[in-house]
Amino acid sequence: MNTKEVTPRVSVLLPVRNSGKFLKDALNSITAQSFKDFEVIVMDGESTDGSLRILNEYSKKYPNIKVFSEPDESHYHAIHKALDRAVGDFVFILSASDGYVDRDWFKKCVDAFENDSTISLVWGIPMYTTEDGRIIGPAYTYSHFLKRSGVGVNPSRSRMGTLKWIIKKFKLGELVSTAKKINTRNLRTMARILLGATNIPQKQEWFHYWLRTGQIFPDGNMCVAEKPLRRCLKLYRPGVNEPGSWMSFFFNFNANGYLSYGIPTPANFARLHRGQNTEVVKDFDEEDRVKYFSKLKKFRREYIRSQNAFAFVDRDGNAIVKIK
Repeated sequence: MNTKEVTPRVSVLLPVRNSGKFLKDALNSITAQSFKDFEVIVMDGESTDGSLRILNEYSKKYPNIKVFSEPDESHYHAIHKALDRAVGDFVFILSASDGYVDRDWFKKCVDAFENDSTISLVWGIPMYTTEDGRIIGPAYTYSHFLKRSGVGVNPSRSRMGTLKWIIKKFKLGELVSTAKKINTRNLRTMARILLGATNIPQKQEWFHYWLRTGQIFPDGNMCVAEKPLRRCLKLYRPGVNEPGSWMSFFFNFNANGYLSYGIPTPANFARLHRGQNTEVVKDFDEEDRVKYFSKLKKFRREYIRSQNAFAFVDRDGNAIVKIK
């Protein structure tokens, strides 16, 4: 008799803290996925708004939703604790106010991994939604990659249409604060991204695109192979109360030669709302972004000098002799 425990192929990490207002939308978008071989690791930071009651209701109905409630220091801390409990080969990280718009997204990611052993990360196009859940358009830094034909995207929700909605929605003081952070480096980077390739650069082509632009992956829908994720994610140090950032992961992933694959279709929704995590840590994020581009600039110089020594690797960390 075979007593070997069967583990899920996919792990979804879901950090939660007082997210009850949006939590059902996030959970419903996960449970609606056509690919069912997944687990959900929920790390609740001792919510006081009824989130835990909602989570327990779903965990009773869906045994693959595993809920843990204990104090944490930040959103990033919760992600690390969830990752420690995850057993899937491929990992998603989802904010509790967001969700997936493509019910086949898990399947598309797993199929991509199974069809090509050299890729370590799969990503798609994120969509912005209003606080009440209405899709307003694609995230503007990825919208030029979106294939609108047959995906049900309203053409009126163009990149500029999305930006106009954001400007209209948020307070003038917040926009002024954001404008103060704009500098020539940011403008050059944005221009390279928006005026660059219209088809997603794949694998080693993405690496060279990243070198030019510094473009990051949309962490709300990316699916990462478990080993590269653990190798490239900066460890959280309990007690320092550091909010954490994906910027170091994006740098480490590309700089270590891992390859990505982008699918030009709407994958997830990112909800724009007051009090979201990006607002809470915006000053830290800006500092981290400056460090990121400084590291990229240094890496770019080093790569140009010794690019013959650079090697792309598969998700086990082995050098790839030939890339398809």
